[in-house]
Amino acid sequence: LWPLGSLVLFAALLVPVRRPLLQQRPNSLSRATSFLHREYKLQWYWWEEVELARKIMLTGCFALIGPRDEASSFVWLIFATVLSMVYAVLVALVQPFKRFEDAMLASAAAMVVALVFAGSQLSTVWMAIDERSGGGEEGQSDAEAITGMRSPNGILVFLLVLTAVLLLLFIVGGVVGLR
Repeated sequence: LWPLGSLVLFAALLVPVRRPLLQQRPNSLSRATSFLHREYKLQWYWWEEVELARKIMLTGCFALIGPRDEASSFVWLIFATVLSMVYAVLVALVQPFKRFEDAMLASAAAMVVALVFAGSQLSTVWMAIDERSGGGEEGQSDAEAITGMRSPNGILVFLLVLTAVLLLLFIVGGVVGLR
């Protein structure tokens, strides 16, 4: 009830403030609901709805109607990865935030979340291959041969390095963008 109710409530609060916001004539309701729109450019005043929908899809839907077995878990991980990547690109293209650094941070955070989900996918695949192939006691295991990683820990290290590089690029981009 809460996930859908909050989306409906936010929409019910944002629809009546559209005209006062766009005409730049605030009224008592637009001032009272400023926590929903003050961080966004006027034309994107409703972006909090997008943000809440993304959060609900990544967490609420998973908890309510989430996976029941290994295969559906993997599909949910793919969905979460794609959703996070699409959101990161959307924020970068649309620039709904008033402040450039907020857009950079939102985009970077979404990409890091996507990397976490991608790492979960790789780890799941590695462990499934290893389990089904019997672990490969002699020499290189099938999981290592396919993924190039000796263990799921290699995937973790790779993703940590990739995340650090990504964050560094976003920081550099943010500093350059603020000049």
